[in-house]
Amino acid sequence: MQVFHFDDIVVLSPEEIKSVLNKIDDIPTLPMVAAKLLKTVNDPNFDVKELSNIISMDQAVMAKLLRVANSAFYAGNSEVKTIDQAVMRLGVSQVRSIVVGVSVIKSFAQFKQFDFDVNNFWKHCLATAFLNKIIADMLELDVAEDVWVCGIIHDIGKLVYAAYMPTVLTRLLNEVKEKKISFFQAEKSLLKIDHTQIGRWLCEKWNIPKTIKEVALNHHEPPINEFMLGKITNYIAVTHISDSIVKLSKIGNSGDYCSKLENQIWNYLDKSKFDTKSLLGRIKGFKKEIEEVFETLKT
Repeated sequence: MQVFHFDDIVVLSPEEIKSVLNKIDDIPTLPMVAAKLLKTVNDPNFDVKELSNIISMDQAVMAKLLRVANSAFYAGNSEVKTIDQAVMRLGVSQVRSIVVGVSVIKSFAQFKQFDFDVNNFWKHCLATAFLNKIIADMLELDVAEDVWVCGIIHDIGKLVYAAYMPTVLTRLLNEVKEKKISFFQAEKSLLKIDHTQIGRWLCEKWNIPKTIKEVALNHHEPPINEFMLGKITNYIAVTHISDSIVKLSKIGNSGDYCSKLENQIWNYLDKSKFDTKSLLGRIKGFKKEIEEVFETLKT
Protein backbone atom coordinates (compact mmCIF):
# COMPACT_ATOMS: atom_id res chain seq x y z
CA MET A 1 0.00 0.00 0.00
CA GLN A 2 1.25 3.47 -0.87
CA VAL A 3 1.26 5.84 2.11
CA PHE A 4 1.67 9.62 1.91
CA HIS A 5 3.11 11.71 4.74
CA PHE A 6 2.07 15.09 6.07
CA ASP A 7 5.06 16.94 4.64
CA ASP A 8 4.31 15.49 1.20
CA ILE A 9 0.59 16.29 1.23
CA VAL A 10 0.59 19.77 2.77
CA VAL A 11 2.24 21.32 -0.30
CA LEU A 12 -0.14 19.74 -2.82
CA SER A 13 -3.23 21.35 -4.31
CA PRO A 14 -6.61 19.57 -4.19
CA GLU A 15 -6.21 18.60 -7.83
CA GLU A 16 -2.76 17.15 -7.19
CA ILE A 17 -3.96 15.16 -4.19
CA LYS A 18 -6.86 13.73 -6.21
CA SER A 19 -4.40 12.86 -8.98
CA VAL A 20 -2.25 11.02 -6.43
CA LEU A 21 -5.28 9.15 -5.08
CA ASN A 22 -6.36 8.14 -8.59
CA LYS A 23 -3.05 6.30 -8.98
CA ILE A 24 -3.53 4.16 -5.88
CA ASP A 25 -4.38 0.63 -6.98
CA ASP A 26 -5.96 -0.64 -3.74
CA ILE A 27 -8.61 2.04 -3.10
CA PRO A 28 -11.61 0.03 -1.80
CA THR A 29 -14.34 -0.69 -4.31
CA LEU A 30 -18.00 -0.65 -3.40
CA PRO A 31 -19.21 -4.25 -2.97
CA MET A 32 -21.32 -5.58 -5.85
CA VAL A 33 -24.47 -5.85 -3.72
CA ALA A 34 -24.35 -2.15 -2.79
CA ALA A 35 -23.51 -1.09 -6.35
CA LYS A 36 -26.50 -3.01 -7.70
CA LEU A 37 -28.87 -1.64 -5.07
CA LEU A 38 -27.77 1.96 -5.63
CA LYS A 39 -28.76 1.62 -9.27
CA THR A 40 -32.29 0.74 -8.20
CA VAL A 41 -32.91 3.90 -6.14
CA ASN A 42 -35.13 5.54 -8.74
CA ASP A 43 -36.34 2.42 -10.53
CA PRO A 44 -40.16 2.38 -10.34
CA ASN A 45 -40.24 -1.30 -11.39
CA PHE A 46 -37.97 -2.46 -8.57
CA ASP A 47 -39.63 -5.19 -6.48
CA VAL A 48 -39.07 -7.25 -3.35
CA LYS A 49 -38.05 -10.40 -5.23
CA GLU A 50 -35.28 -8.53 -7.02
CA LEU A 51 -34.18 -7.04 -3.71
CA SER A 52 -34.00 -10.48 -2.08
CA ASN A 53 -32.03 -11.91 -5.00
CA ILE A 54 -29.44 -9.14 -4.88
CA ILE A 55 -28.97 -9.25 -1.09
CA SER A 56 -28.69 -13.05 -1.15
CA MET A 57 -25.51 -12.65 -3.23
CA ASP A 58 -23.66 -11.69 -0.03
CA GLN A 59 -24.50 -13.93 2.91
CA ALA A 60 -22.49 -11.84 5.39
CA VAL A 61 -24.36 -8.66 4.49
CA MET A 62 -27.67 -10.51 4.58
CA ALA A 63 -26.93 -11.80 8.09
CA LYS A 64 -26.11 -8.30 9.32
CA LEU A 65 -29.32 -6.93 7.81
CA LEU A 66 -31.38 -9.51 9.68
CA ARG A 67 -29.59 -8.72 12.93
CA VAL A 68 -30.31 -5.01 12.47
CA ALA A 69 -33.98 -5.77 11.71
CA ASN A 70 -34.17 -7.67 15.01
CA SER A 71 -32.36 -4.98 17.00
CA ALA A 72 -33.93 -2.79 19.67
CA PHE A 73 -34.20 0.08 17.20
CA TYR A 74 -36.73 -1.88 15.13
CA ALA A 75 -38.08 -4.09 17.89
CA GLY A 76 -41.09 -6.10 16.75
CA ASN A 77 -43.28 -8.85 18.17
CA SER A 78 -41.56 -11.67 16.31
CA GLU A 79 -38.11 -12.61 15.04
CA VAL A 80 -37.21 -11.61 11.48
CA LYS A 81 -35.64 -14.61 9.71
CA THR A 82 -35.88 -13.77 5.99
CA ILE A 83 -35.38 -10.80 3.67
CA ASP A 84 -39.11 -10.75 2.94
CA GLN A 85 -39.85 -10.46 6.67
CA ALA A 86 -37.26 -7.69 6.98
CA VAL A 87 -38.99 -5.82 4.16
CA MET A 88 -42.35 -6.19 5.92
CA ARG A 89 -40.88 -4.65 9.08
CA LEU A 90 -38.61 -2.00 7.58
CA GLY A 91 -39.87 -1.31 4.06
CA VAL A 92 -38.05 -1.83 0.75
CA SER A 93 -36.20 1.50 0.80
CA GLN A 94 -34.91 1.16 4.36
CA VAL A 95 -33.73 -2.41 3.74
CA ARG A 96 -31.91 -1.21 0.64
CA SER A 97 -30.31 1.67 2.55
CA ILE A 98 -29.16 -0.52 5.44
CA VAL A 99 -27.57 -3.00 3.03
CA VAL A 100 -25.74 -0.20 1.20
CA GLY A 101 -24.54 1.20 4.54
CA VAL A 102 -23.34 -2.19 5.77
CA SER A 103 -21.54 -2.73 2.46
CA VAL A 104 -19.76 0.63 2.72
CA ILE A 105 -18.53 -0.31 6.21
CA LYS A 106 -17.41 -3.69 4.87
CA SER A 107 -15.44 -2.08 2.02
CA PHE A 108 -12.95 -0.55 4.49
CA ALA A 109 -12.76 -3.60 6.77
CA GLN A 110 -9.53 -4.75 5.08
CA PHE A 111 -7.55 -1.89 6.60
CA LYS A 112 -6.44 -3.19 9.99
CA GLN A 113 -3.50 -0.81 10.32
CA PHE A 114 -5.57 2.31 10.99
CA ASP A 115 -4.07 4.45 13.73
CA PHE A 116 -7.67 5.50 14.31
CA ASP A 117 -10.56 4.14 16.35
CA VAL A 118 -12.58 2.80 13.42
CA ASN A 119 -15.26 1.23 15.62
CA ASN A 120 -16.04 4.57 17.25
CA PHE A 121 -15.92 6.26 13.84
CA TRP A 122 -18.54 3.87 12.40
CA LYS A 123 -20.63 4.20 15.54
CA HIS A 124 -20.74 7.96 14.95
CA CYS A 125 -21.71 7.45 11.31
CA LEU A 126 -24.37 4.88 12.21
CA ALA A 127 -25.90 7.22 14.79
CA THR A 128 -25.91 10.06 12.24
CA ALA A 129 -27.64 7.76 9.73
CA PHE A 130 -30.40 6.74 12.15
CA LEU A 131 -30.92 10.30 13.40
CA ASN A 132 -31.09 11.46 9.77
CA LYS A 133 -33.88 8.95 9.21
CA ILE A 134 -35.80 10.11 12.29
CA ILE A 135 -35.61 13.78 11.29
CA ALA A 136 -36.38 13.07 7.62
CA ASP A 137 -39.47 11.08 8.61
CA MET A 138 -40.66 13.98 10.74
CA LEU A 139 -40.14 16.32 7.78
CA GLU A 140 -41.86 13.86 5.39
CA LEU A 141 -38.96 14.13 2.93
CA ASP A 142 -39.30 12.24 -0.36
CA VAL A 143 -37.17 9.07 -0.51
CA ALA A 144 -36.21 9.76 3.10
CA GLU A 145 -34.13 6.55 3.22
CA ASP A 146 -31.45 8.24 1.09
CA VAL A 147 -30.53 10.28 4.15
CA TRP A 148 -29.64 7.05 5.97
CA VAL A 149 -26.86 6.42 3.45
CA CYS A 150 -25.90 10.12 3.67
CA GLY A 151 -25.28 9.61 7.38
CA ILE A 152 -23.11 6.53 6.84
CA ILE A 153 -21.02 8.16 4.10
CA HIS A 154 -20.77 11.80 5.23
CA ASP A 155 -17.30 11.45 6.84
CA ILE A 156 -15.91 8.72 4.56
CA GLY A 157 -13.03 11.00 3.51
CA LYS A 158 -11.50 10.61 6.98
CA LEU A 159 -10.99 6.89 6.33
CA VAL A 160 -9.05 7.74 3.18
CA TYR A 161 -6.75 9.81 5.39
CA ALA A 162 -6.46 6.90 7.82
CA ALA A 163 -5.61 4.39 5.10
CA TYR A 164 -3.30 6.43 2.87
CA MET A 165 -2.27 9.55 4.81
CA PRO A 166 -1.93 8.41 8.46
CA THR A 167 0.49 11.18 9.47
CA VAL A 168 -1.90 13.75 8.01
CA LEU A 169 -4.73 12.30 10.09
CA THR A 170 -2.58 12.27 13.26
CA ARG A 171 -1.61 15.90 12.73
CA LEU A 172 -5.24 16.90 12.20
CA LEU A 173 -6.48 14.99 15.27
CA ASN A 174 -3.80 16.64 17.41
CA GLU A 175 -4.82 20.05 16.08
CA VAL A 176 -8.45 19.35 16.98
CA LYS A 177 -7.54 18.21 20.48
CA GLU A 178 -5.05 20.98 21.27
CA LYS A 179 -7.02 23.93 19.86
CA LYS A 180 -10.55 22.59 20.47
CA ILE A 181 -11.56 23.34 16.91
CA SER A 182 -13.52 21.20 14.47
CA PHE A 183 -11.76 18.68 12.24
CA PHE A 184 -12.95 20.76 9.27
CA GLN A 185 -11.37 23.91 10.73
CA ALA A 186 -8.11 22.05 11.34
CA GLU A 187 -8.06 20.97 7.69
CA LYS A 188 -8.67 24.54 6.56
CA SER A 189 -5.74 25.78 8.64
CA LEU A 190 -3.22 23.08 7.64
CA LEU A 191 -4.17 21.73 4.21
CA LYS A 192 -5.40 22.77 0.78
CA ILE A 193 -7.99 20.00 0.78
CA ASP A 194 -10.43 18.52 3.29
CA HIS A 195 -12.26 15.26 3.99
CA THR A 196 -15.45 16.52 2.32
CA GLN A 197 -13.66 16.91 -1.02
CA ILE A 198 -11.96 13.54 -0.60
CA GLY A 199 -15.31 11.99 0.35
CA ARG A 200 -16.95 13.35 -2.78
CA TRP A 201 -14.05 12.03 -4.86
CA LEU A 202 -14.58 8.54 -3.41
CA CYS A 203 -18.34 8.80 -4.02
CA GLU A 204 -17.61 9.58 -7.66
CA LYS A 205 -15.37 6.52 -7.95
CA TRP A 206 -18.18 4.45 -6.46
CA ASN A 207 -20.87 6.00 -8.70
CA ILE A 208 -22.81 7.12 -5.63
CA PRO A 209 -26.00 9.11 -6.47
CA LYS A 210 -25.74 12.91 -6.63
CA THR A 211 -27.70 13.61 -3.42
CA ILE A 212 -25.29 11.56 -1.30
CA LYS A 213 -22.22 13.05 -3.03
CA GLU A 214 -23.42 16.59 -2.37
CA VAL A 215 -24.06 15.78 1.29
CA ALA A 216 -20.53 14.38 1.64
CA LEU A 217 -19.17 17.60 0.12
CA ASN A 218 -21.39 20.17 1.87
CA HIS A 219 -22.41 18.78 5.27
CA HIS A 220 -20.08 21.16 7.15
CA GLU A 221 -21.02 24.20 5.07
CA PRO A 222 -24.59 24.02 3.76
CA PRO A 223 -25.12 26.43 0.82
CA ILE A 224 -25.91 29.98 1.89
CA ASN A 225 -28.65 30.02 -0.71
CA GLU A 226 -31.01 27.26 0.40
CA PHE A 227 -32.43 27.00 -3.14
CA MET A 228 -29.04 26.48 -4.83
CA LEU A 229 -29.21 22.68 -4.79
CA GLY A 230 -32.98 22.30 -4.62
CA LYS A 231 -34.26 19.64 -2.24
CA ILE A 232 -30.71 18.27 -1.80
CA THR A 233 -30.16 21.22 0.55
CA ASN A 234 -32.65 19.59 2.94
CA TYR A 235 -30.52 16.45 3.05
CA ILE A 236 -27.40 18.53 3.68
CA ALA A 237 -29.09 20.44 6.51
CA VAL A 238 -30.50 17.27 8.09
CA THR A 239 -27.08 15.58 8.01
CA HIS A 240 -25.40 18.69 9.42
CA ILE A 241 -27.89 18.76 12.33
CA SER A 242 -27.65 15.00 12.98
CA ASP A 243 -23.85 15.06 12.81
CA SER A 244 -23.72 17.89 15.36
CA ILE A 245 -26.26 16.31 17.74
CA VAL A 246 -24.41 12.98 17.64
CA LYS A 247 -21.10 14.68 18.42
CA LEU A 248 -22.63 16.72 21.24
CA SER A 249 -24.23 13.51 22.59
CA LYS A 250 -20.83 11.77 22.43
CA ILE A 251 -22.13 8.76 20.52
CA GLY A 252 -19.07 7.22 18.92
CA ASN A 253 -16.20 9.47 17.87
CA SER A 254 -15.35 10.76 14.42
CA GLY A 255 -12.21 12.52 15.66
CA ASP A 256 -14.09 15.81 15.68
CA TYR A 257 -14.95 18.56 18.14
CA CYS A 258 -18.31 20.29 18.36
CA SER A 259 -19.25 22.86 21.00
CA LYS A 260 -22.68 23.89 19.76
CA LEU A 261 -25.37 23.37 17.15
CA GLU A 262 -25.60 26.20 14.63
CA ASN A 263 -29.18 27.41 15.09
CA GLN A 264 -29.50 29.02 11.66
CA ILE A 265 -29.32 25.59 10.02
CA TRP A 266 -32.81 24.83 11.35
CA ASN A 267 -34.05 27.58 9.01
CA TYR A 268 -33.37 25.31 6.03
CA LEU A 269 -36.12 22.95 7.21
CA ASP A 270 -39.91 23.18 7.10
CA LYS A 271 -40.67 24.30 10.66
CA SER A 272 -44.36 23.60 10.20
CA LYS A 273 -43.51 19.88 10.11
CA PHE A 274 -40.60 19.84 12.50
CA ASP A 275 -41.19 19.64 16.24
CA THR A 276 -37.98 19.97 18.25
CA LYS A 277 -39.70 18.78 21.44
CA SER A 278 -40.87 15.59 19.70
CA LEU A 279 -37.37 14.99 18.35
CA LEU A 280 -35.83 15.29 21.82
CA GLY A 281 -38.43 12.87 23.13
CA ARG A 282 -37.70 10.39 20.35
CA ILE A 283 -33.95 10.34 20.96
CA LYS A 284 -34.17 9.99 24.74
CA GLY A 285 -32.86 6.41 24.62
CA PHE A 286 -31.06 6.90 21.30
CA LYS A 287 -27.51 6.29 22.52
CA LYS A 288 -28.39 2.88 23.98
CA GLU A 289 -30.27 1.90 20.81
CA ILE A 290 -27.28 2.79 18.63
CA GLU A 291 -24.90 0.86 20.89
CA GLU A 292 -27.09 -2.23 20.48
CA VAL A 293 -27.40 -1.87 16.70
CA PHE A 294 -23.66 -1.34 16.39
CA GLU A 295 -22.92 -4.51 18.33
CA THR A 296 -25.05 -6.46 15.84
CA LEU A 297 -22.95 -5.10 12.98
CA LYS A 298 -19.62 -5.93 14.62
CA THR A 299 -20.35 -9.64 14.93
